[in-house]
Amino acid sequence: MTNQSRRRPTRNLTRRERRTGAAQTYATPAAPTAPFRRSYMAEPAPVDYAAEYRFIRKDLIRILVWATVLIGLMVLLSFLPIADGFGQLLG
Repeated sequence: MTNQSRRRPTRNLTRRERRTGAAQTYATPAAPTAPFRRSYMAEPAPVDYAAEYRFIRKDLIRILVWATVLIGLMVLLSFLPIADGFGQLLG
C-alpha cells in the first residue's frame, strides 16, 4: 500500500496549497485604450416652478380668503344678541 491519498483529483486546492500560496493567479486585463467618450447633449432648460405651480398658489390664496371670511363671520355672529338665545335653549 502506498502513502498516496485515495481521493479523487479535484480542481479545489488542498489546505497546504492554499497556505503556501500555490494558488493559481490570474492576470488582470489592461485598462481599455479607447478614450473616454463625452456626451455632448444639451442640458435641459431650467424649470420655472413659479409658472409650473401657479394654479396651486391661486388655490391656496382662495382657501386663505375663505378661511378669513368664515372666521370673521363667526366672530361677528358671536356678538349678536341672538347667540344668547341659543344658549338658553340648549341649557
